[in-house]
Amino acid sequence: TIPSLSSWLSENTPKIKTMTKSFDPIEATVGQIHEAMRAGAVTSRELVDWYLDRIDAYDRDGPALNSIVTINPNAPERANELDAAFEESGFIGPLHGIPVLVKDQSETADIRTTFGSEVFDDYVPDSDSTVVRMLKDAGAIVLAKTNLCDWAASWFGYSSVIGRTKNPYV
Repeated sequence: TIPSLSSWLSENTPKIKTMTKSFDPIEATVGQIHEAMRAGAVTSRELVDWYLDRIDAYDRDGPALNSIVTINPNAPERANELDAAFEESGFIGPLHGIPVLVKDQSETADIRTTFGSEVFDDYVPDSDSTVVRMLKDAGAIVLAKTNLCDWAASWFGYSSVIGRTKNPYV
């Protein structure tokens, strides 16, 4: 027999702990996240931890999408700093505490940046690109770097660094 869609999803969807009873970050807007922060329903650190669990469940395990090149090891610390700043004086910018992913072509200080090529597998920039600096200044947390083809020179999702990225919607 063919299983129902709901039973198939139940059996094949990676299990991720729920955030809180009052807040679900799936499809949440920045405004909704900030409302939840103001209400004490979520912290920046909880968001970072939840998304790191999600990366493990979907990118590393489960369907193994292979879309993340490098996880920022400093993201939890940055989230803690932003939580402390929020407690002291409120939001520091319009993206306060929002975890973001950046393409691996954007130089990000202290995080490996490969430009999709194994030639740059060990390259760690000393400074941020303009867009990364602006995201950080607005309060965003760079959570990870995403895959792209070597040198961003094509439309397909294969890089010599981590291989092919799967399409989660196929």
